[in-house]
Amino acid sequence: VISCRVNPEAEAAINLTSEEIKTLDSNECLRHAYVLYQYCNYVQGVFNKHLTKLKWAEEHLSKIVSSQSAQFDKYMKWEQKRHSVIQNDDFARKLWDLKISAEGKVTWLTDKIRDMRRQADVLVELSKGRRYK
Repeated sequence: VISCRVNPEAEAAINLTSEEIKTLDSNECLRHAYVLYQYCNYVQGVFNKHLTKLKWAEEHLSKIVSSQSAQFDKYMKWEQKRHSVIQNDDFARKLWDLKISAEGKVTWLTDKIRDMRRQADVLVELSKGRRYK
């Protein structure tokens, strides 16, 4: 079980309004960018744990299907074999549920990390522009 706590500084940086961004000076932009980059590193760690679970579940599902593939016609599609095994094997069904859950989290975290990095990049660029004013 992964417990995830939102860093209050990161939450503040993520939720900056356009009006608040207009009032930030160069150093404040850099500080918020740094906090976001640090939080991205933390979220990347959470992402990596879910990705590991996903790959583990996929690997074990493949092994289960392969071990039971002799009971199926040799021309049957792999996906059909997999779904048939999942329906008839409790452990395979649990692995499937784990895989689906991990896939959703990996997808969601991928987008979230990308968005936070973009936001941090924008703050760095704003800082550069405001340094010379």
